[in-house]
Amino acid sequence: SLDAIGVYAKNFLPLLFNLHQAEPPEKRAPIQEAIGAYATAAPPEMLSDFFKSVLRKLLEAAAAADGAQVSTDMQGSLIELLIALTPAVSAKEHAPLLWRASRPNLSHPDAALQKK
Repeated sequence: SLDAIGVYAKNFLPLLFNLHQAEPPEKRAPIQEAIGAYATAAPPEMLSDFFKSVLRKLLEAAAAADGAQVSTDMQGSLIELLIALTPAVSAKEHAPLLWRASRPNLSHPDAALQKK
């Protein structure tokens, strides 16, 4: 049952997040899919906390960016994590937060970041 799997989300999702962050962009897609699938089984409150934590890291990375490529790569990776989590979180609560955090990327000089 999904409830049995969801109990372990607090352990496995952070591991998958770290694995996603450590991999080069071309190898992240399967991990991102696994995160999205696991997120559907996670308890909603826990998933909301993870979503907000990743969103906070994205805002911190954007504030510290100053045009550094490392920070741009980090922002892209964090956006990918948010994309993976988004279908499983409450749209009413989280969509406005995601929009406010991602809107500045629409005018970012890095086209790859704009597309995410």
